[in-house]
Amino acid sequence: MSEFFTNLKIRQKLVAAFAAILLVILVLASTVFANALFLKGSSDWKDHSHLVLDDLAGIKLSMVNQETGLRGYLVSGTEAFLDPYKAGRKDFDRLIADIRDLTRDNPQQQVRLQRLETAAHHWQSEIAEREIALARQDSSREQGRQAEAGGAGKSDMDSIRAIADEFEAAERGLLSQRSGAESAAYA
Repeated sequence: MSEFFTNLKIRQKLVAAFAAILLVILVLASTVFANALFLKGSSDWKDHSHLVLDDLAGIKLSMVNQETGLRGYLVSGTEAFLDPYKAGRKDFDRLIADIRDLTRDNPQQQVRLQRLETAAHHWQSEIAEREIALARQDSSREQGRQAEAGGAGKSDMDSIRAIADEFEAAERGLLSQRSGAESAAYA
């Protein structure tokens, strides 16, 4: 084989050398391009996880606003105190739809999300709306207050928080995996 190269003309040797260099450059460029695509995808997935976590934080805040509005109304009897409750319900519904769409490719998160939504709707319909209806009537206002003071919705709220924490832990686990894969690609 070495005789073959020694018998080649200089022009042919140069073409062969440039072809070898070009082949190495193409292999390196392909590797760099593949890593760049992986890093872009990894970065997109990390951004996705951050969006999910932001929506989850908004869901938690919407529940706090609902609970605060309910309690304010029960204490004051003033309809304006229900504004955070009403706004919180709207935010909750919007954010649940957003996060459901964002996690549509993750069946475990969808199950957690359904459990969270079911628990929140139970609290809204069975606790909050019932207490609001009681507080709107002079004859039953104290009964509504006593229901809240007695912890009527505590188990529902504890369940909502626990499910949200479980959802968040799973999403943070995905974020950690994605960050690890991205770091490995950079290395």
